[in-house]
Amino acid sequence: MKKIILAIVFIGLLVFGGYYYYMYHELLGEQQQVYLYNQLVINGQSMPRHRVFEDDHGRQLISVTAIQEAIDPSVYLSGSKSRIYIPMLGKNIRLETSLITQFVRQHIETINIPVLVKDGDYYVELSVIERLYGLSIESFDTYNALFVDNRSLGVVTNGSSKVKLYAESAEGFKSIGKYAVDRLTLIGDKAGYSHVLTNTGEIAYIKSGETANETKNYFLDQALNTPRIDNYLPDNFALTWHQVGSFKQTVDIGPQDQLPIDVISPTWFALNVEGIVINEASYDYMQKAHEKGYKVWGLYSNSFKPEWTKGMFESADYSNQSIAQLLVYSALYNLDGINFDFENMYLSNKADYVDYIASAVTQLQYQNLRTSIDVTVPWGSDQWSKVYDRVELSKHVDYMCLMAYDEFWASSKNAGPVASMDWVEKGITESLKLIPKEKLVLSVPLYMRTWAIQSNGTAKSKSMGWKTAAGIKESYKEDIVYDELSGQNFLAYKQEGSHYKIWLEDAYSMKKRLQMIEQYDLAGTAFWSKVFATEETWEIIENER
Repeated sequence: MKKIILAIVFIGLLVFGGYYYYMYHELLGEQQQVYLYNQLVINGQSMPRHRVFEDDHGRQLISVTAIQEAIDPSVYLSGSKSRIYIPMLGKNIRLETSLITQFVRQHIETINIPVLVKDGDYYVELSVIERLYGLSIESFDTYNALFVDNRSLGVVTNGSSKVKLYAESAEGFKSIGKYAVDRLTLIGDKAGYSHVLTNTGEIAYIKSGETANETKNYFLDQALNTPRIDNYLPDNFALTWHQVGSFKQTVDIGPQDQLPIDVISPTWFALNVEGIVINEASYDYMQKAHEKGYKVWGLYSNSFKPEWTKGMFESADYSNQSIAQLLVYSALYNLDGINFDFENMYLSNKADYVDYIASAVTQLQYQNLRTSIDVTVPWGSDQWSKVYDRVELSKHVDYMCLMAYDEFWASSKNAGPVASMDWVEKGITESLKLIPKEKLVLSVPLYMRTWAIQSNGTAKSKSMGWKTAAGIKESYKEDIVYDELSGQNFLAYKQEGSHYKIWLEDAYSMKKRLQMIEQYDLAGTAFWSKVFATEETWEIIENER
């Protein structure tokens, strides 16, 4: 009986011990789950993990709050809360060469980075902040942990010995077990404990007393970029502009696997008051474009504001500041070129524009960027056509893009084609008297206008792309005729008692336009704009080029 009792006691002890061991490790596991997982530490500051997250497009975004608290407290949101401004005075930013670095440091005041809003917080691309501030970023998938730093930190080499780790809780510091680690990076100190990062990704605490025997510099001390080495473009290259209204619309380059183009030019930069250049660029977009084999030329417009433009031209400080911003953005976003789209300027600023382009290109050439200017046909109004000194401008840039469209403007009271064939050809021949053919690029419309004819005979227009036009053409295909005057297919139809006219952009008009490029041996083609195109559009372009 005694043996039976002893056996029962022994079995009970085993069960109790096993249960205790199981519950201890279950509790320990729960502690690890709570304290080791979903950690975010930026320059020694622990913060909620959602302050850096990956969006649906695969971009890592960092909250403005995190930047202000742990990286740069001088950063501030714009009044519109659509971007952050980063003061650049005193920051040792380095660009491709010492000459442009000196120019930028002398003339820049701030740069701005566009934001996205999520759950009431503001976010920017982490890759941009990483490059600007020389951040090292280490992620640990096991714990969904992220470590971000640009300081010089002490490191303790441990030789795979086990180290007791602690986690901070509301009740103080709690043990979360022993871990075999090779290295401990000392992040900071708190109440007798050292905040550490292990080589296997645990972010926790150890009792103070360890002395660093190495130093690791997490600051990536390097220039924002290097001069572009391979900026080659083939003869008869193709460019498409990508019209994006804001950073939110720049989230993706598009679904097509490969377009028949060499360059994509998103509308990213726009002049504002006092030489400020508004930035809507995306580093992620640039990377995806490069992966597809496209060069990326950021379009830089004057916002079609003659007063802003005049004010910048009249101030050397504003002009230099705008150029300095352009240099930073070109380096920061690894651009291959800049496309200048200055329109609606005072005729009195004709020579000023040449001087501005000469100054800007002088600096951009140190980055080995391609440069181009958009110009209209060489006749028409003072502010939209005569303001361009095409002869002088073409001396400074690689290409001049002839915007051979808007023969009939959107606001015209008379209906007419976007770009009739004779009108386009005249634009080419007249431009070639002023611009070398090896620099002239023919810009082709991918849009058309549907004109609603009013009861008094005047017209109101609405722009549309190929997708919308396809539905209308299918509904009224029997009414499509060839128009000798424009050299295009033409459709007049009646709908709900109203009369409409469309000069169609289609396979026929595209073929004729592309033939002109070959006929006049021009440098290439540009398409306005990608948002108007369909897969059919690109197939036609690929077949006809």
